[in-house]
Amino acid sequence: MTLRCTLFLAVLMSLLPNRVANSHHAFSPVYDQARTVTIKGILTEFRLVNPHAMMAIDVVDQTGKHVTWTVEMAGLLSLSRQGWTNNTVSTGEQLTVTGNPTHTGSPRISVCGISSHRQLLAG
Repeated sequence: MTLRCTLFLAVLMSLLPNRVANSHHAFSPVYDQARTVTIKGILTEFRLVNPHAMMAIDVVDQTGKHVTWTVEMAGLLSLSRQGWTNNTVSTGEQLTVTGNPTHTGSPRISVCGISSHRQLLAG
């Protein structure tokens, strides 16, 4: 009985990594590589994590409405190799972000470049 349970668990565990890896999205179904947009706003959150670092930026649109944009970046390892830390940007900092918008028009962008009073990520 113990051998059967062990074999069952081994087979089950071998299937999990493949399922997790396949759940990660590809770029082109989500983001429009043919277009770029630029947003300017105040950083409200920054998470230096995998699989993608994320920012939340409060942007005032043309009508004066506050919209929170999600900025998707490279992952922790890639950004760390470029010198990024949890302290590279600070909440409350004004940022200008250029990147590829979603196909749906949701307030989400895949980053190409980030600047404040200094260039943070070349685009």
